Amino acid sequence: MTDEQIKAFDDLQTDLIGPEEEATLDPPTRDENGVLRGGTWFERTGVVGINGTRCYPMASTTQHSRAMWSPHWFGKIIDFMDEQLAFRKRFIKVLLSCLTIIVT
Repeated sequence: MTDEQIKAFDDLQTDLIGPEEEATLDPPTRDENGVLRGGTWFERTGVVGINGTRCYPMASTTQHSRAMWSPHWFGKIIDFMDEQLAFRKRFIKVLLSCLTIIVT
């Protein structure tokens, strides 16, 4: 990987976690005003983990039983996802730029 790609990954990680003083090891919880607190910045955008876990789809998923693929159901809900969607697009762009170097 190039220095530029390493920096892009470091920047993604920093942005995904968000400000250190707001991040916690536990998932975010809602305060008395309904605002998500704790967890990571990405989790505070309202992203929903797969089967209640902290595993979040970033692109397409595979459905083995029918050999179909499609965007994960959460990725189809975009009325409130402007920041989250922009982050996902950036994540995929950085990942793809690194994969092209590995493949070629």
